Amino acid sequence: MDCRDNVGTLDRPESASAARSGGTKGRFGVFLLVAALGVLLTSGNLRVGDSSVVYSVAGNLLQKGTFEATPLAGHEEFVVLAGADGKVYCRFGLGHVLLGVPPWLAGSALAAVWPGSAAVFDLPQIRFTTLDDVPAAVRDFTASLVNSFVMGLLAVGVLGLARRLGLSHRAAVAAAVTAGIASPLFFLASDLTSEPASGAALVFAAVALARLESQAARGRASTTTAALAGAALGAAVLFKFAHGVLLPAGALAFLLAVGWPSRRTLAAWAAFLGAIGACLAAIAAYNAVRFGSPLETGYTDAGDFTASILEGAFGQLASPGRGLLVFFPVALAALVGAPALWRASRSVAALTFGALLSLWALYSQWHGWDGGWTYGPRLLSPATALLAIPAVMAARTAGSLPGRVAAAAAFALSFGMSLLGFAVDYEDYCFYLWRTHGERMLDVIRWSFADAPIAAYWTFPLRRQTLLEHALDPGFPWPLHVVLAVALTAFVVAVVLLTRAIRAPEKGSAP
Repeated sequence: MDCRDNVGTLDRPESASAARSGGTKGRFGVFLLVAALGVLLTSGNLRVGDSSVVYSVAGNLLQKGTFEATPLAGHEEFVVLAGADGKVYCRFGLGHVLLGVPPWLAGSALAAVWPGSAAVFDLPQIRFTTLDDVPAAVRDFTASLVNSFVMGLLAVGVLGLARRLGLSHRAAVAAAVTAGIASPLFFLASDLTSEPASGAALVFAAVALARLESQAARGRASTTTAALAGAALGAAVLFKFAHGVLLPAGALAFLLAVGWPSRRTLAAWAAFLGAIGACLAAIAAYNAVRFGSPLETGYTDAGDFTASILEGAFGQLASPGRGLLVFFPVALAALVGAPALWRASRSVAALTFGALLSLWALYSQWHGWDGGWTYGPRLLSPATALLAIPAVMAARTAGSLPGRVAAAAAFALSFGMSLLGFAVDYEDYCFYLWRTHGERMLDVIRWSFADAPIAAYWTFPLRRQTLLEHALDPGFPWPLHVVLAVALTAFVVAVVLLTRAIRAPEKGSAP
C-alpha cells in the first residue's frame, strides 16, 4: 500500500492557498510577540549550573579552539566528565554548545561598552556565577536572551504549519501564540536550556513533512525538502543526545509522507536518511574528540532506569509538581483534536504524538523523570509546541457550550501556568525545599500539591524580579534601557501586526 493515499486536506487547492495567504505580517508579528515578551521577562541571569557549564564550552571554543568545559567552582564534577586526554568536558550535546556561540559574541561586544558594575543582575538569591567579573555577567545576560528568539522562530514555524494544514488566519495565530507563550518551553527559554531548540527543530521537521506529503500526493517529493526534514530531526538529537529516541517517530512520519522506498521515492529517502546520518556523524566526531570513542556521549554512566515505570508514567502526566496536564492542559485538547490532525496530515500527526509518546516512554523509568531542579515537565517539553495545532483544531470544532468552556479553560490555564513560572526563581524555590525537606525534597517536588508551583508560588516570599521592574531605578545601565525599550516597542508592533493579520480576508476557503 502506498502511504501517500488519503492525505486529507493537504492536497486541496484551498489549503495550499491558505498556506500562502498568511503573509509576512502574521509571521513577523508572531516572531516579535514571542521574542519580545521573552526579553521583557528576563532576569538577565543564567540561573542553573548546567547552563553555566555548557556556556563555558562555547566561550572556550571561541577563545581557545577547544571543547573543554570550565567546571563550576565548588562543584567541579557537576555535568562534566574527564576526556581521553585528561581534560574536562561537558556532557551536553554539540548543538547545545553551538547555541551559546551567538550570545557569547554579542555579550563580548556589549561588555566593551558596559558602564560600571554588574550589580543590576543581582536578582535571584541563588546563582552559580559571580557578578564580580563584569564581562562574564554581561555575557550571561545575552545568553539568557537567545532562546527567546528561538521561541520566536518556533512560533513562526507553527504558524506556517497551521496555515498549511488549512487553519484560518485567526486559528493559526492562536496555535502559534499558544506554542510560543503557553507551552512549558516558554519558561525554559528564559535560560540557556536545550529544550526550546529541540522543540523548534521538531516543528520545522513537521513543516517539511507536511510539505513533502503535499508534494508526494502530486507525485513529486522534493529531495531538498526531504533533506530538510532529516536535518531538522537530526538537529533535535544534536541539541540533546537522548532525543535520538525521536528518530523512529520521524521515520514513521516520513514513511506516511512519501510512501515506502521505491524507484520513485528512493531519492527522497536517501536525502532524508543522509541528512540524519550527517547529524549523527557530527555527534560521533564530537564524542571522539572529547572521549576518544564515537559511541561515548558522556552519559554512559547516567542510564539509571530504576524508577517505577508506573510512577514515572503517571507522574510525567499528572503529578502536581511536574505533570504535563497540570502545566499544559492544552495537551488534553490536543488529544481531542488528534483525529482532525490525522485527517489533515498523517505524517504531522505521527510526528506530533509519536514524539510525545517516545519521550514519555523513555523517561518513565528513568530515576530523574521529574527533570531535576526545574519548572514543569522539562523532559516532555520539546513535543509540546506541536500539540498546539490539534488543540486549536479541537477548540474550533467544539459544538456544545461545555466543550467550548472546557477548551477555553485549557488554553487559559496553560497561559497562566506558563507565566506563573516567572513569578519565582525556581532555583531559589528548589533550594528552599532542599533546606526544608532534605532527602525528601524530590518527592515533595513531585507529589506535594501544597508545595507545587500552582499553590506555593503565590505566597513564596522570595519573588523572582525581572529587569523590567527595575528599569526606573537610579543607575540602571543605559544598554539595558535600550534593550528593554526595543523589546517593548517590538511587542506593541507585534500586537498591531497580528491584529491586522487576523482581520485580513482569507484568500482561500480554509476548512
